[in-house]
Order: sequence, then structure tokens, then C-alpha cells
Amino acid sequence: AEIAGRVQARHVEPGYFAAQDEDLISVDPRRVNAALRSAKATLAVQRVNVADAEQDLERTLSLLAKGAISQDVVDDRRFDLQRAQAQLEVTAAALEDAERQAVDADTKAPFTGKIETGYVQVGDYVSTGTPIAIISDFSKARIITGVSSTDISRIASAEMAQIILP
Repeated sequence: AEIAGRVQARHVEPGYFAAQDEDLISVDPRRVNAALRSAKATLAVQRVNVADAEQDLERTLSLLAKGAISQDVVDDRRFDLQRAQAQLEVTAAALEDAERQAVDADTKAPFTGKIETGYVQVGDYVSTGTPIAIISDFSKARIITGVSSTDISRIASAEMAQIILP
């Protein structure tokens, strides 16, 4: 599982051939959607804080030019602006994380393959890293075996072989 939550839907069953990036399970998205809305709102607040700090600095600079205030007040306003800009960056990073978690509410197949076993059911609680299923891809399987010296003379280079497993 990519995120923690209650399994809301299981999209595949054993024996099914899943395509790469096809949904395997969906976790209840309400918690991550709320976090996403919160991060968006916080980002909007931080943008207003930066605009406010910029205006305060402009006003303070004009008062300094008139000799009405000291350089210390201007420095304080510059620091306020820098703090607001840094907080905006922190909030933007939190929004990126919330957006990624919203996408991760659906755990997808990492590659095309056959679902061998499903580990979770609808209603189960999963946490990050909980195994969801075993997916097998035998399209690139390699079989390593020994060939006896008596059989080696009967095999041609690049000859096809049929492998039968019990």
C-alpha cells in the first residue's frame, strides 16, 4: 500500500492479468482529500502573508526615505518578508506531499502481470508498505539448468526449448 487507510475497493482478483499502472486497491480517500484541501488553503494564506509583508516593507521604506523611522524597523520588515517567503516554500512542499498522497490512495500495479495472490480485502486497514498482492511476470523469466554431456551434442545454438514444470 502507498498510504495508510481503510481499503474501499479491491479491483483485481487472483488469476487476473493486470496492466502496469492499473488500480489494485483503493483506500478511503477522505482523509487525504481533507489534507489536500487544508494544504491548498494554507498555501493561499501564506501567499496573502507574503503580499502583506511586501506591502509593509514598501511602506516602511517610504517612511525611512522621509526620515520618519529608523533602519531597524526596515530591517524588521525585511526579516518579516523573508520569514513569510520561507513559510510559503514550506507550505508549497506540504501541498506537493498532500497531492502525492491523494494520488497514492489508489495502489497501482508496478508492472504488467498475473495476480497470483491478493492479501487484502475491502474493509481491511492497511498501512504504508502493507503487501497488497503477488504479481508474476514470466515474460522475461530465465530458466537455468544443466545439460548432460550426452545431450549437449543434440542441441543447436539458438534452438527453442519447451520447459514443462510440475
